[in-house]
Amino acid sequence: MYKSQISLIIISCDLENNNTDVSLAPVETDIDSQGEVIENETDSIFHYVRANRYLELNNIKAAESRFQKVIELESDFARGWLGLSQVAYLNAQFDKSSTYIDKAISLKPDLEEAIYHKAKLEKELGNCNESIRIIDSSTSNNFPPLNSLLALCKGLIGDHDSAEILFNDSFINIEEFKNIILNQAEYIMSIGKYEESLKLADDYLNIHQSPEAYILKGMILVELGLTDEALELFEDAKLMSSNCLLYTSPSPRDQRGSGLAGSALKKKRGGG
Repeated sequence: MYKSQISLIIISCDLENNNTDVSLAPVETDIDSQGEVIENETDSIFHYVRANRYLELNNIKAAESRFQKVIELESDFARGWLGLSQVAYLNAQFDKSSTYIDKAISLKPDLEEAIYHKAKLEKELGNCNESIRIIDSSTSNNFPPLNSLLALCKGLIGDHDSAEILFNDSFINIEEFKNIILNQAEYIMSIGKYEESLKLADDYLNIHQSPEAYILKGMILVELGLTDEALELFEDAKLMSSNCLLYTSPSPRDQRGSGLAGSALKKKRGGG
């Protein structure tokens, strides 16, 4: 079984000194004769597009600023509140994240990405039963990431038959592949199939590089006894964003929470 019983890792970044900017030219912006982007301070879509680009680059501080601007301009923009929730989640501000995602869902109850994020937040806090309740009570039944998260939670509470069926159903839409495979990799790790889980993590990393994926792969390598390789991956995850701190949220069996590498390696080496 999954020896460490640790939830997926959350990345918290202090990007105060990160001055990286990204020039985007979405359709909604004006471009002058020199081809330079002219920023429209009153265009919520412009700020929303930039905010999401910053998230992709792991520039959390810049993303937060842009999402806040979106909400200032258009307070009923559900996806803007979803973005703020994602940022708060990455900063381990779980109460804020929950408040923001509830606001997004109140504005657009059928926003599948928001339902997924709310359910994932509960799962990361060790509340798989609540995550299952959220997914089951939603009207969405054709959003593969939700199915994969439901599968993961079913598996983590011991309903492995349902987990296998749901994961198979999740892969109907290949476009959502990368949003599904990491959930499946964590589930496979939780039942002790480390080699299979490692392959899934590698498949994910072949199409998308993210700190979360490096951390999960590192956790698998710890379970396989490859601690040096695991530590290299943890360092790679930190290097993807400046001044990042890696830590775990409380897991179902350990509500205290703990540092990722320290906790995993301590268990592997026979400590506490």
